[in-house]
Amino acid sequence: MTAPLAPAMYKYIHFGAHARGSPRTASKSESYDLDLTFWLNPSNLETQTKKMKYTIDAKNKKLGRLATEIAVILMGKNTPGFRRERVADAEVEIINASKMDIDEKKLTTKKYVRYTGYPGGIKTEAMDNLVTRKGYKDVLKTAVYGMLPKNKLRAKMIKNLNVVE
Repeated sequence: MTAPLAPAMYKYIHFGAHARGSPRTASKSESYDLDLTFWLNPSNLETQTKKMKYTIDAKNKKLGRLATEIAVILMGKNTPGFRRERVADAEVEIINASKMDIDEKKLTTKKYVRYTGYPGGIKTEAMDNLVTRKGYKDVLKTAVYGMLPKNKLRAKMIKNLNVVE
């Protein structure tokens, strides 16, 4: 059975079930018990939800505690409809990132390591140098990025994070 032509915005849905057994085990003489074909307009569905917007004040909060709270929201673990394979409908905005509570010892001893891909190309940078070069925004984003799951969704999740210094 071929489906009739419809606009591109409609989605073709076909439901079919055999009377006995699975389609692989059923004989050729058996026919469909149920055969439904219809067009589904995705714009009519209530599946599209609004993004939840969270605003977090980073003033006098520790970097790790704040990053954990943000990562939980970005993954959607704070919602009852948590799905591991989906990006949560949440946007997180952080204000006063430059007023985070970071110890002086942490600023000097914490090292960020990256590899250029060349032999002997390991680059290390202290947190205070990173703060002067890129600001507290990059420090917080790096901390949250490390707490998100290491899969294809991580880049999509981190796009929902906005940091204001």
